[in-house]
Amino acid sequence: MGVCTSFQDLIVWQKSHELVLDIYKITRNFPDEEKFGLISQMRRSAISIPANIAEAENEELLRKIDVIGKLLYKFVGATSK
Repeated sequence: MGVCTSFQDLIVWQKSHELVLDIYKITRNFPDEEKFGLISQMRRSAISIPANIAEAENEELLRKIDVIGKLLYKFVGATSK
């Protein structure tokens, strides 16, 4: 496990950023009447994940988030098989 010098080094932040990009792509095709309902809610929810990670300034917190993210990533991979 490498040393994290920035929130952008965290796998969990990288994956959550990819999720945001995917959510934006997917919701582009939603009906216009969902613009201020479901689209807005999905986008705000997705954005909150990397945004909250980016706000973490404490190095110990970053390390813990990284460990938790890696565990979740392994868990999701194991359950999707």
